Amino acid sequence: MLEHDVDLFIKDRLLLTDWIQEIIEDQYEDSNLRKIIIPVFANSQSKKLRPLIVLYCFRMLAGDNQDEASLKPLCSAIEISHNASLLVDDIFDKDMLRRGEDSFFVKHGTFAALSIAYNLSAFVFDLSTRANNSEIVREFGKAGSALSSALYFSKDLKSDRKVTSEFFMDILHRKTSALFESSARIGALLASRFKNVPRQIVE
Repeated sequence: MLEHDVDLFIKDRLLLTDWIQEIIEDQYEDSNLRKIIIPVFANSQSKKLRPLIVLYCFRMLAGDNQDEASLKPLCSAIEISHNASLLVDDIFDKDMLRRGEDSFFVKHGTFAALSIAYNLSAFVFDLSTRANNSEIVREFGKAGSALSSALYFSKDLKSDRKVTSEFFMDILHRKTSALFESSARIGALLASRFKNVPRQIVE
């Protein structure tokens, strides 16, 4: 049973990787941009946890037999949002390695990393509108706001200032759990297009 579950996870992770690559290739026709962006998402150590949450919440609530075409831009957007934030995080944290390889800014420079991160973040907004659901767009907005504000507040973790456990947990929420929460809500909101999903579940 466990081996079967792991195989399902791998299959879905590969599906998501293909979706994201197709989305990136369609958006970035310029070969130079595409050449440096694709490897960010193709790394085998990327777990794809956030788009998996979107996918599985959708399937749990809408059923396995629904057309999943509308999931493609949303799953891609949540993973792109996460990775765009990592490009900037690595600069601020001076992390030289990411997923067993040189960080993006080490390979291509700080200016390139910041430019690509801003560009990808704007692309996330475009992708979020493709479900024609304003609540989904707002979820992406809230997640993006949490991620970006975490960078500002994280500066205090590197200072001599004494931080409280509440402050630390707030940063952890902004950097990690906020995107997990939004992933689950996005899957539920999309599922409500096909099934009557109780509002309590979405929230």
